[in-house]
Amino acid sequence: MDKQDQEAEAKEVVPAEELDRARGREGAEHPLCDVETEPVAGSSVDDAEDEEEDGYYVIPEESTQYLPDEWRTALEARAEEGRRVLALAAKELKQLSRLSLSYYHVVVLRHVRDRLAECRFKADMEALLELDMLTTAFLATYVRLYTGGGGSGFARDALPTPLRAAHDEIIDLRNKRYAHVDEHHSVNDEMEIAEEDGRYVVTLGTRLGVYIGGSNDWPKLVDALDDIFADRGAKIIARLEARTGREWMIAQGSAPDGHDDGGGGLNRSTATSGSDQDDGERAGAMPSA
Repeated sequence: MDKQDQEAEAKEVVPAEELDRARGREGAEHPLCDVETEPVAGSSVDDAEDEEEDGYYVIPEESTQYLPDEWRTALEARAEEGRRVLALAAKELKQLSRLSLSYYHVVVLRHVRDRLAECRFKADMEALLELDMLTTAFLATYVRLYTGGGGSGFARDALPTPLRAAHDEIIDLRNKRYAHVDEHHSVNDEMEIAEEDGRYVVTLGTRLGVYIGGSNDWPKLVDALDDIFADRGAKIIARLEARTGREWMIAQGSAPDGHDDGGGGLNRSTATSGSDQDDGERAGAMPSA
């Protein structure tokens, strides 16, 4: 036998039928031989060719009947325990599902807050429209989070007392100016009418009060919401552990680019670049058009 034949014999794969006979199952159909399995994402198997490194694989449930008895018994017991735990945790898991939408809205608020903090006063229409767009996004997202149904919102009384006036102002701005058209103290009609050669000429104009960079209290509100929903999540986890007797945790992913974990993506000292001035004298009031 030459060297090539010896290598071929060494690499010979034992047929599935012989494995079945060895287990006392001669002639049994062996679906595992036809199943292509792949390492589950996040397992320790990074290289499919590395046979020495263990990892997790997914196989069809119907194939478990062909596993060794001790393996199958252990898997079935673990699956049954999982079903029992999930049944006990159903209420809290539904609450966590709703809470995930709240987390998303807080992330959006944080992003818009950061964009607003970059705004600087410019006496041109493009800068004003950019500011108006970001302000609208912030107010709409805030109120959507506040009024979130199914337990995904928050109560005004949950906010720190010094921030409740800022909360009320946001609701008023959203309801009377940014989501609907109504009288608001930050909007003033400055239409002018002049007579020229027997004709009346109307010059339309509006004076708008705006926050350059957003109100100084808005970053503080976002930080407070971070704390409110983080605390809510921790309480749900505590109830899960008390109800099931098992340890639970919320998986932590990496923060989006430009954001630190826990809502600290914007330096607090620079996050309050907005101007809180009296009505009619807020920074960047729109000139008459």
